Amino acid sequence: MGTSHRMSCSEYVWESMAQMCVKSRRLDVARVCLARMNNPRVAMALREAMKEREDAAATAVLAFHLQLPEEGIQLLHDCHRYDLLNQYYQAMGKWDYAFHIAQTNDRMNLRNTHHRYAKVLESEGNIPLAVFNYENSSNYRLEVPRLLLSLHEDLGEYVRRADDVELHKWWGNCLKTCGNFERAAEAFMKANDVFSVVQLYCCMDRLQPAISLCNETGNRAACCYLAHHLAKMNRIQEALHYFCRAGIYGPVIRICKQLGDSEQLLKVALLGNEDDTVEVADYFKRIPGHEDKAVMLYSKAGRVSQAVQLAFRSKQYTTLQAISESLTKLRDPELLLQSAKFLIENFQYDLAVDLLAIAKRYQEAIQICTEQHVPMTDSLVEKLTPPKDIEDAERIKILETIGEVCFNQGEYHLATKKFVEAGNKTKAMKVLLKSGDTEKIIFFAGIARQKEIYIMAANYLQSTDWSRDPVVMRHIVSFYKKGNAIESLCNFYISCAQSETDDFKNYEKALDALSAAYEAVDVKNENHIDIISPAKVNEIKNRIGFVKQFLSAKTLYEENKTEEAMLLVNGLLRQPNVHHSVRIGDLLGFCINHYARTKQWKAASRFLSLLEKKVPKARLTFYVDDKTLQAVHDAIDVKLLESDATAFLESTAANNEHGVEAKDDAVSIT
Repeated sequence: MGTSHRMSCSEYVWESMAQMCVKSRRLDVARVCLARMNNPRVAMALREAMKEREDAAATAVLAFHLQLPEEGIQLLHDCHRYDLLNQYYQAMGKWDYAFHIAQTNDRMNLRNTHHRYAKVLESEGNIPLAVFNYENSSNYRLEVPRLLLSLHEDLGEYVRRADDVELHKWWGNCLKTCGNFERAAEAFMKANDVFSVVQLYCCMDRLQPAISLCNETGNRAACCYLAHHLAKMNRIQEALHYFCRAGIYGPVIRICKQLGDSEQLLKVALLGNEDDTVEVADYFKRIPGHEDKAVMLYSKAGRVSQAVQLAFRSKQYTTLQAISESLTKLRDPELLLQSAKFLIENFQYDLAVDLLAIAKRYQEAIQICTEQHVPMTDSLVEKLTPPKDIEDAERIKILETIGEVCFNQGEYHLATKKFVEAGNKTKAMKVLLKSGDTEKIIFFAGIARQKEIYIMAANYLQSTDWSRDPVVMRHIVSFYKKGNAIESLCNFYISCAQSETDDFKNYEKALDALSAAYEAVDVKNENHIDIISPAKVNEIKNRIGFVKQFLSAKTLYEENKTEEAMLLVNGLLRQPNVHHSVRIGDLLGFCINHYARTKQWKAASRFLSLLEKKVPKARLTFYVDDKTLQAVHDAIDVKLLESDATAFLESTAANNEHGVEAKDDAVSIT
């Protein structure tokens, strides 16, 4: 007895220590304590709990077995294992707590909770509440009929009250098995199972309700069943109608063949699938006088070769023309050529070209495009493009011919594409220039990397409004440099300088452009040093000198060195060809402004008379402001000074016969 008492005390001690391990969350020590307790039930429960991924969940299971429910519940809350907490409440019969946990934190197991509770209620005999929980578990279609049948309850009444399609269908099948067709039909109607209702009506020989139901719903399965039933009753026309409504054409074709109804057979063949269509086409092919129908049906089924062969064999040319859209599916070269010839004779040139392209008769197809002005579309051009496996010389010739046809039709981008494929980039560029697409011209010049193409692109860009687009100006300079066209580059710089002076009166930028031109010709490069003539170099130098002299005059004048400034301006007026670099209007305007400022009205009016002879009155204010003009006119009557102006012109001509002339070209303005 002493030994038994010691063992009992020992087990109690180890259990107490295990409880302490649960409270301190020491699951490893708890396992040692359980080994000493000699309690296999708790040990097995812990071994199962150890499979959980959270140690807290295993500790909670151990707490429940060691009569520590509060610690176990808290542990499951802490590790969010609400599924285990739900199971605990179910095991303890605390269903209100179980449903609360399921609805708030464990909705995945909500239906499962309802199902287990229903099982408990069923065992307790609480049938209404058990049915309610089975319904909430979404397992009522199986469980409720089983429960009610086992208790000999009225299952039919429950099904009628339930608004469930599957349940009504199940109940209808049960009633049909029992031979109660009327009630079964009602159940199937509630389940919206038209096929089963029609099937029952046919079994009960109630054809009129079955026909009405098929007409109302158009259910394919029901129509098919009704059609078979009518066919057995030898009501052929009605059977054909419902076969067609069901989309089942095989029986219709078979019946029409037996009846020899060609018209109905053709309609059905056009509605059916490929196999049905081919079957009917084979039938018509064997009947003399119906070859046209066979040709059309073969074409509809995608059997174009058979259709064309039959059409030529039976001389059905009218039908062949009707199916001309399908001829592009042909692959037999002889049939393609034969069909193309037929289409050409019937003036369907675009389709004929397609067929010739498929037959790889590219030259003939292109010739028809040229002669008959067939529009060159993207798809047609791709069809006419020969594959790369043919001889290079022949392929290049075909591609260039296609490009020329596209060019003649104004399809410049297609023509460019074909010339590029042919390797003729120069011709491609010429065509692209014709299109006027500046963006594509710049892009193509950049990828072509040929000097001639660079120059062509730059020349084209000069014909655009380049002065207002700095990007285009940069491309022009870049292309001329890459094309080694230094003289053209110089001329462009000179044009830039002219634009700056004429449009913006910006002589500083004009000087920059002329300096860039001089730098271009002064580069010691053997590839282009001999291209620029000495006369051109001297011309650029002179232009630079004139512009610099005029800018110096303006600078000196601003520094109140008026005498030196006027000497420079008068010197420029006496220079030949100065108007190419500095506008005469700017020089004369400079003098007019100076003399008006110093109140030398006679001199101002003389220069104003010179300016009026060379510049339209509308543009006078471009060189002299309105205030100065009004001051000169108020100081001296300009009309009385015309003789003085003429004398001034003559004296100027005498001083330098190459300078400012006294006649209408006294000052040259370009």
